[in-house]
Amino acid sequence: MMMDENQRTVEEYQVEEYRTKEISVESRRVKRNYERRDYLLALIMAAASFVYVRGSEFFSGAWLPLFTALFVSAGVFYLHSLGRRMDREGKISLFFLIAGAVWFLVKYLPGRQEWELQGIMPYVTLFLHGAGVYWFLTVSGARIKGVLDESCILDLGKGFFALPFMNFGEVFLAAAHGVKQFRSSDQETKKKQKDKAGQILFGVMMSIPVLVIVLPMLAGADESFSAFVGGLSNLCSTLTENFFEALLFGNLLLNLMVILGTCYFYGLFYGAFHAKSTKEDAGQVNGSRPVGLPYAVMMSFSSAVCGVYVLFFLVKFSDILAKAFSHQQSFVYSDYARQGFFELCFISVINFGLFYFIKVFSDREKKTVKLMLSLLCAETLGFIMLAFSKMCLYISVYGFTFKRVFTSWFMAVLFITFFRLIYCIWKQGNAIKTAVLFASATFLLLAYSNMEGWMRQANLMMGFLQQ
Repeated sequence: MMMDENQRTVEEYQVEEYRTKEISVESRRVKRNYERRDYLLALIMAAASFVYVRGSEFFSGAWLPLFTALFVSAGVFYLHSLGRRMDREGKISLFFLIAGAVWFLVKYLPGRQEWELQGIMPYVTLFLHGAGVYWFLTVSGARIKGVLDESCILDLGKGFFALPFMNFGEVFLAAAHGVKQFRSSDQETKKKQKDKAGQILFGVMMSIPVLVIVLPMLAGADESFSAFVGGLSNLCSTLTENFFEALLFGNLLLNLMVILGTCYFYGLFYGAFHAKSTKEDAGQVNGSRPVGLPYAVMMSFSSAVCGVYVLFFLVKFSDILAKAFSHQQSFVYSDYARQGFFELCFISVINFGLFYFIKVFSDREKKTVKLMLSLLCAETLGFIMLAFSKMCLYISVYGFTFKRVFTSWFMAVLFITFFRLIYCIWKQGNAIKTAVLFASATFLLLAYSNMEGWMRQANLMMGFLQQ
């Protein structure tokens, strides 16, 4: 009897396993249903890829803002085609994205021709890319937890690498599906569309003789309109010439990059809007069984790290007191400012990773864990203040440069981040969201402040430059 029950259990398990495999195979065979919005998205992504790869040849310094406009337009179009609206976080992200793109247009204002020669330009470019990808993940609902929190770094990795390359061939599938649909469409519908297109073309051809007569008369009647028509004609001829030159065999590699860029951008869009992990899934992710390490392991690990930091501060404090009372004549402030500055900054960044490592793999509700995390944050704030004091001393000796100002801004962001983390350890809140918004807003203020101008004025006032 016992053997019969065991045999029945084994058979039921095998049947269940076979059904599971069958379902997984069927799920792989599910055909993707592409609609008209997917075909239009492919065309917009092709145009965006062309602007991104070859836009500098046609649009000079405005290619990046133009690409941003196409990117945003595609996202808004696809979002509305699905009957969805942009939430508050999406609008805030869009504001930062547009502000980053407009920065590249300031150079067209009078007296701002050298705007992009500032040292902050590469960082604005990186900011624009990051803001664009994160805005898109926000509006599409493809973020891992559905909110702006500590997983934002993973979200960016997902947006830059996972989604585009996991759906890299979707644009070819969409194109093949579109051709198949066009060939199998109703003959009567195709005939109506063909007739309508022919009527439109015939109407345009009818207007050509009239325009040939009217346009020269209008140009002769007004000098400004004549200049406008001449400029428009030159622009059209230049764009046409450059376009056909771009299709030549000599530019084959760049054209191949345009195709690869189309695959990348379309894969990002399609993968984000058809992502499995959305806001609705966030509750399931958060509700899953947490992964943790033994309490003794985490406490010994964090105690060792924090203990070394405490020892560092004790030694540093005693060294400062010794130099203060010994009245050393050979003490050089600039050497003190340079010594260990970048090491302190790197330690602060490492501590950010240690904070979330301890938070994720331990029971964060235990008071001892909260105390250890608070101690780690407090020590990091001490490192930041020590590094910032070194930088202030260095600036007072040698003046302002872009790297010194930008590093000071970065330390201010780290300070606000860890200060907010301490608060959120004991109170409910989202520390990362506040830190990211602060960093984005202050970075844009720094970028728009014309750093080269005010740093020169400050150095003149401090006596480091002569007029």
